[in-house]
Amino acid sequence: MNALVHPHTNLNKHVIGFLPYWRMDDIKYVRPEMLSEINYFGLHVGSDGNLLKVTNGETDPGWLQWDSETMKDFITKTHIYGTEVSVTIISQNNDVTESLLTSPTSQTTLISQIVSLTKEHNLDSINIDFEYQGEAEEEYKNNFTAFAKLLHEELQKETPKTKISLSIMPRAARSNDLFDFPKIVPYFDRFIGMSYDYYGTSADVSGPGAPMIGFKENKFFFDIETTYEDFLRVIPKEKIIMGVPYYGWDRAVIDGSTVMSKTYQPSDDRNYAAVTSYGRLRDEVDFKPNKCTWDDYAQSSWCRYTKDDVEHQVWI
Repeated sequence: MNALVHPHTNLNKHVIGFLPYWRMDDIKYVRPEMLSEINYFGLHVGSDGNLLKVTNGETDPGWLQWDSETMKDFITKTHIYGTEVSVTIISQNNDVTESLLTSPTSQTTLISQIVSLTKEHNLDSINIDFEYQGEAEEEYKNNFTAFAKLLHEELQKETPKTKISLSIMPRAARSNDLFDFPKIVPYFDRFIGMSYDYYGTSADVSGPGAPMIGFKENKFFFDIETTYEDFLRVIPKEKIIMGVPYYGWDRAVIDGSTVMSKTYQPSDDRNYAAVTSYGRLRDEVDFKPNKCTWDDYAQSSWCRYTKDDVEHQVWI
């Protein structure tokens, strides 16, 4: 495609590409014209509501890349192509989230900084990624709803074209976490399902990163089909974005020949869990179809190889 002749692809769906701050070296490969939206991931928030610019005495890496000339130029280029730009606001620590949600002052501070970011960078959307572990007390659920309402109202007043999305974990619609969906749905334009890392870095078995089915059959602890069945009960389908992982997981395992093999404990020197790229999966001989096994439940392949006398399983 000649981008000068065809500045933007006509997409049938809203397609978001996430740009993690730790992959900024690859920004030259991004094709804005092939996406509806590019989301920078991301900026962490502190318990006082301030976006973190300094962490452990050094510039926070998320802020460092966001505030770079490279990123500023990229935002300009992306907008020229007609692609939207957004940024994720991150809180993945329960203590930080609870402190933020129990302080009206902290919430006001954060919302004010989000509005400023939106105006300064001409952002089209803001993504909220508050990942709460365990069950949330009713106080925190109510406070998150109040925060969402206030954020929605302020952006409507200050930058009315700005959309708001919320990232939600696979079991969010059935777990008692921060989100009271019937109450918060009106305040968000999109809900991004984090339908990946079902068996992530801390899993005690090597399993598929995004199994399509298998939960009802007691094969996997959860799956994509059930995730979106749950979401559709509480969120209008036109507001749901499916998160798709374009990567695999490589793990050192106790028995590479057994599907869903146990992994080594973190204290074991043989423990290994790492994301593996599409490029590696495509090119290396260990991951060719004749060396891999298709799993009908996961709807993906798993491969095995040995390195330094340790067996590995890779789910693609």
